[in-house]
Amino acid sequence: MKNQNDYKHVFYNILRIRKFETMLLDFFLNGLVFGTIHTCIGQEAVALALADTLLPGDIVFASHRCHGYFLARGGSLEALLGEIMCRKNGVCGGISGVQHINSGNFFSNGIQGGIVPNLTGMAYAEKIKGNTNIGVTVLGDGTLGQGIVYESFNIASLLDVPVLFLVEDNGYAMSTATEKAVAGSISSRAKAFNIACEEIHSNDYFELYDVFLKAVNYVRKEKRPYCLIVRTYRLGPHSKGDEIRSEEELLKYKFNDPLEIAKTRLSDEAFIDKAEKQVEEELKNAYKKCLQSEKAYFTLEKKQEKRFQVSVLNVAKHKKCVTALNEAFFDIAKSDKNIIFLGEDICDPYGGAFKVTKGLATHFGQRVLNMPISEAGFTGLAIGLAANGIKPIVEIMFGDFISLCFDQILNHAVKYSQLYKIKLPLVLRTPSGGGRGYGPTHSQSLEKYFIGIPGLIIVALCPLHEPKELLKQLLNDLDSPLLFIENKMMYSRNLLVIEKGRCGDFFIEFSEEGIFRCTLDPSLSADIAIITYGGMVETAMIVAEMLLINYEIRAEVIVHTILSSLEIQYTVKYTYNIPNLAVLEEGTLGAGWGAEIIAQISTFLPGKKYLRIATTSSAIPSGNCESSIFPNSDKIIQEIKEFLNFR
Repeated sequence: MKNQNDYKHVFYNILRIRKFETMLLDFFLNGLVFGTIHTCIGQEAVALALADTLLPGDIVFASHRCHGYFLARGGSLEALLGEIMCRKNGVCGGISGVQHINSGNFFSNGIQGGIVPNLTGMAYAEKIKGNTNIGVTVLGDGTLGQGIVYESFNIASLLDVPVLFLVEDNGYAMSTATEKAVAGSISSRAKAFNIACEEIHSNDYFELYDVFLKAVNYVRKEKRPYCLIVRTYRLGPHSKGDEIRSEEELLKYKFNDPLEIAKTRLSDEAFIDKAEKQVEEELKNAYKKCLQSEKAYFTLEKKQEKRFQVSVLNVAKHKKCVTALNEAFFDIAKSDKNIIFLGEDICDPYGGAFKVTKGLATHFGQRVLNMPISEAGFTGLAIGLAANGIKPIVEIMFGDFISLCFDQILNHAVKYSQLYKIKLPLVLRTPSGGGRGYGPTHSQSLEKYFIGIPGLIIVALCPLHEPKELLKQLLNDLDSPLLFIENKMMYSRNLLVIEKGRCGDFFIEFSEEGIFRCTLDPSLSADIAIITYGGMVETAMIVAEMLLINYEIRAEVIVHTILSSLEIQYTVKYTYNIPNLAVLEEGTLGAGWGAEIIAQISTFLPGKKYLRIATTSSAIPSGNCESSIFPNSDKIIQEIKEFLNFR
């Protein structure tokens, strides 16, 4: 039996959320807040009913319309207002703004749909750790247009993830009516993935509470996903003042206002007045404290760049790259039980498309997981795992498919590690490049498209590296997402051996930034330096030898390990006295990594002559035709000869 204390709790908290959201709209009109404002006016009972059925350890990931969920979950009103007003007392120090919040087990992000696999990963991490906590992700009816939602449904069902998918159907996807944006039945979509589903059409807290309690208990007990669809209505605009609905429509739904429903149950009129005054006073005090707090000032934290010890140099003879990588992952997995592996077809007996993960599943069992053909989905899952204390190593079967993960990397992984100040030890590894005739969508080198993403570490394995030591040093205290590039032509080849500072006829000099200098005669100045990385390294070394033997052109090879944050002082040092610099990459020429290298070096070393060598800017043809556009030793030599006006 409900009593007056229950009714007071409901009325007060709905009123608190309502007045906060209304205040934000007023603040926006008066220029006190920035950007956009998405309020939950009319939907407050949904947030409160959910919050009251959860336990402290449960995780909630809300979307752009997040304030009600944050406050209902016990978040600080002052800290939320401070964040929205860009003050240092804000939840995230005032730098994340109205849609992007993290406090304890509460998260939100402004990208619709993309948060769903992230929360799924966080909830799966709870299961891996043996906890009984569950995860809840909030999505609107319009979000059902996002394919990644269905990827998440599929993965959650396959892995038995304890997650509640809460769909707020408020009748509109922004300004478009739901029936014009979402075809068919929403519940049928969840049921198609063997996910139990229930619908309720109500704004009454107590009706909602009972349904939420049933859903939450199911997820916690069965450790299975559940979908709850709440038919509600948004009384406020989608964002700020962009109201397009008629007064007649709004009036019709105001009779189902959750605040009015809660008020009708109260017999204590004095409490209503008292609650109004108390909430007003709380809002005034919060605003006053926010004004007293300093304005947020964003300063980019200078992270310590990755440094490498000399042990990353390969000394093992007659070892194929694929064997070295496989041994590396065995060793890493043995040393850290928090590491898990995800990818397509990586389990035995297949062991991955290039056999890098062969044997891992047999040895480590459930720590190696086959994923559906769903690159964005399982990358998003891995982001959630990493955000919740697991260390995922994800294989993207071909480098071409990394494009499917772009949103998850750009708008989720790097944002969480930077704005929310959480460790995100995620490794995405992928085979890149051509040479096997696989054609337009299986032969590309796409790393240049990711190099400009702030906060993403990009590392390219080359034949001079010892993979085990390189990976160990990269994983040591990793707190940001890492993209690890493996050139697929390297897999079947032996790694290049370095003994006593020599690799064959080359003298090898190595810096802690992971930059190699490979020279045939360090006592003589070179005519040209070839700056490269990854799978092009061995080709560049062959070119340097042929240039010297056949044309008496002295060339040095400069190799970069980290492609993202270019601390190029060693490259500048190595090339200071070399008049001509060539950049060599397997990616296409336009806006490439080499262009960035030249741009940075030229600020330190004006007056040099520069040459760019890369794959022709074209779709890659299949079979033998691909050789017509890729840089090979003969083409590189010819381009260098022409560049140096060699006759």
